[in-house]
Amino acid sequence: MKKKKDFCILFTNDTHCELDNALGFPTLIAYRNALLDKYNNEVMLIDCGDAIQGELIGTLSEGEYVIDIMNEAHYNYAVPGNHEFDYGIDQLQTLIDKADACYLACNLEYIGKKTNKLSNIKPYMIDSIGNWRVGLIGVCTPESITESNPVNFKEDGEYAYYFYQDDAEKFYQKVQDAVDECKKQGAEKIFVLAHLGVADQSAPFRSYDLAANTEGIDVIFDGHSHTIMNETRTNKIGKAVKILSTGTKFASMKSLTVHADGSLSVEEMSEYPEKDEQMAEFIEEIRSQYEEMLNEVVCTSEKDLLITDANGVRMIRNREMAIGDLVADAYSSIEGVDIGFINGGGVRDNIYAGEVTYEEIVAVCPYNNEVTVIKTTGQQILDALELSVYATAPEYEKDSKATGEFGGFLQVSKLKFTVDTTIPTPVILNAEDSSLKEIKGQRRVSDVQVLKDGSYSPIDPEAYYTVASIDYILRNGGNGYNMFVDDEVIMANVLTDNQLIIDFVKNTLGGVIPSDYAQVQGRITFIV
Repeated sequence: MKKKKDFCILFTNDTHCELDNALGFPTLIAYRNALLDKYNNEVMLIDCGDAIQGELIGTLSEGEYVIDIMNEAHYNYAVPGNHEFDYGIDQLQTLIDKADACYLACNLEYIGKKTNKLSNIKPYMIDSIGNWRVGLIGVCTPESITESNPVNFKEDGEYAYYFYQDDAEKFYQKVQDAVDECKKQGAEKIFVLAHLGVADQSAPFRSYDLAANTEGIDVIFDGHSHTIMNETRTNKIGKAVKILSTGTKFASMKSLTVHADGSLSVEEMSEYPEKDEQMAEFIEEIRSQYEEMLNEVVCTSEKDLLITDANGVRMIRNREMAIGDLVADAYSSIEGVDIGFINGGGVRDNIYAGEVTYEEIVAVCPYNNEVTVIKTTGQQILDALELSVYATAPEYEKDSKATGEFGGFLQVSKLKFTVDTTIPTPVILNAEDSSLKEIKGQRRVSDVQVLKDGSYSPIDPEAYYTVASIDYILRNGGNGYNMFVDDEVIMANVLTDNQLIIDFVKNTLGGVIPSDYAQVQGRITFIV
């Protein structure tokens, strides 16, 4: 038997298109090179998902530029996070074919009737490093179907991909089967590359749950919840399982050393003095390419869609605007969504008639907010609309300046209602954070109707509706919308706001923003 050697595993998770700020890829590779020297090349580099989405470099190239960078970094293994699915199964197939890293996911199963386009994703791999036989098992996010766009997983309207998201016991057993098979093939150490996280809302599919309900796993490298983590948990027979995660966007770097005697140690850092110049230059070359892509045409528009009136007075934060209708319609276009809305403060620029570039679309919603869908009551929607117009004045401008503005003013889709600005607002805000405290008195908003099957009907305060908007509003209580933060999440962080708009204008509108959007759709009627 060959003498065992120390070896090291360096890993990343949830980098979300971060390139070279903070730690970044040049620092990662400088650190990796130092580890290669220290451990006589017995070093493995792995990624635990959500690498290709989150910034423009991902949106514009649909993840391909990030894969180029990961190839330059010489990753060995990776697991797809929920956001790896954001550009669709066909594109993910392209990315995996392009990647040098082997992608792993034991709980991703094809149940369709055509062709498994993700057949290159393996459940596990056996590898040799430091004279050890190691098993590497991928575990992707069971909630991926709701945390990316559900349409991406369907063929002819039926789900074609299955993540064991409906049965925790079957999920644990699927991973256990992979562990047992790796052991059968001689693996001496078992490492899980996971994109599960530890957030309460992910139970019973957290890495904590996986550790507690299996045996034989030595280390879970985790992602998804953006947690910086170095914990030890016990498995179902009381043995230790180490769980490691680096946060998000290179918030930290961690490496795991397996020593010759089988013991484990972890090195963690939030800064590192060296950068790899070759990687830095490679990223600059990539950046120059995607900056050129900003000028590529994404669609055409038949008319101007403005956030201002003809005199340049900003109206998007206190009146319905055509561009607000367009953006809100992108949200309501998500399958199964009853109502879409976007805060006026999130719509930042105009779309002009003629060719519209990526850069111009991104300028409309530049913040890379993530799209979320919740289930909420009609009453909560009514309360949100009342908050939306609490600052709205009978007139929107004075001395050529906007008045009565509120960044949380909602541009809406599949809704219409009336606002009586002559009624003083009944909204009372909490002094400490300007969130909604109560609504006391006569309401300004009336005649609220929801579009369903081509016709409008009055909203039912006791009924439930699915609402799509940005994470900032629905989950974080942004602009004071605290009525939604505890609601059931149907789809979390589906994709970025600008990616949603790009998909909508390209796919739903066929690459042409029609003249229908030249005027407001009459969704909000004002009494002044």
